[in-house]
Amino acid sequence: AEPIETVFLQLDEAIAFSIDGNDPISEAAAVRAGYDVLAHSGLFPQDCKDWRKLPLVSHTLANFHQHFTLADEDRRLTATTGSLGYANLLAATPSLAPATVSDTLSLPFSALSVSQTSVSSPEM
Repeated sequence: AEPIETVFLQLDEAIAFSIDGNDPISEAAAVRAGYDVLAHSGLFPQDCKDWRKLPLVSHTLANFHQHFTLADEDRRLTATTGSLGYANLLAATPSLAPATVSDTLSLPFSALSVSQTSVSSPEM
């Protein structure tokens, strides 16, 4: 699975786990947690800014999946060796092939207790 899909899967699993434990996580809390993971990854600065500008009523899990799936597709299509961290490696040691860059995004349980500031501060 792609790293972005891993975040979505972790959100879905956290929601299911919370429901099974009779302590459901709201959709809004799940969206905020997922947003915080993606915002802190540094991979989607413009897309996060665009998300924050959307009306809060559109901050649904379905819209979150769609918005950041498209963002991830665009990021992968436009990625350069420099943006992936390869440029300095190749300049320093041109005989080395680029190593695989970790593109893993993960959802820590602490992300599920995020504050409202993650979706309401347009400065990020």
